[in-house]
Amino acid sequence: MGKRTRPIRKLVDQGDVPLPQSWEQFIALEENKADLATFLSNWVISRGTELSEDKEIVTGGGFCDSLGAKSNVHGLQPPLDCSHEEADTRMILHTKDAINQGFHRVQVQCNDTDVLLLLVHFFGQLQVDVWMISGTAKQRKCYPVGQIAASLSPAVVNNILGFHALIGCDSTSSLTGIDWEEGLLEGIL
Repeated sequence: MGKRTRPIRKLVDQGDVPLPQSWEQFIALEENKADLATFLSNWVISRGTELSEDKEIVTGGGFCDSLGAKSNVHGLQPPLDCSHEEADTRMILHTKDAINQGFHRVQVQCNDTDVLLLLVHFFGQLQVDVWMISGTAKQRKCYPVGQIAASLSPAVVNNILGFHALIGCDSTSSLTGIDWEEGLLEGIL
């Protein structure tokens, strides 16, 4: 039988608070996760003061009110309050809000291909420069959402989320028994 670990309560409210030796024991408590999310969200927002005035950082879900969102420029952002549990869909909501506010270039920092597919589906055909940035500081990758969408047929862009749901995996390159290269997918569209 597996060894049971006892959770450790540790309040993280400053950058100099050392985390416990056992990450599993720390992260096992919801209160610890909430404290860490609140600290990190506030820290990210506070770093926004170092940006030029044409840039804005918005983060959501990491505060005492998990529905809330904050901006380094405008403070609380009630229009972005939402109950989305997945960060993937929150990023889409934030991207839409940035475009509605008149931003002409939006960069989404994320390492999840689900988000890239969502961006291509929802924003790929707009006349706005949307990019997904992934990777690390040493090896950054930039994905131009509009160019990706332009390289696909409109039917694929419209149906990409459905295909992804059928495939059910970020790394599977084809539906079971269907060879994309032979163009069998064209008949489905």
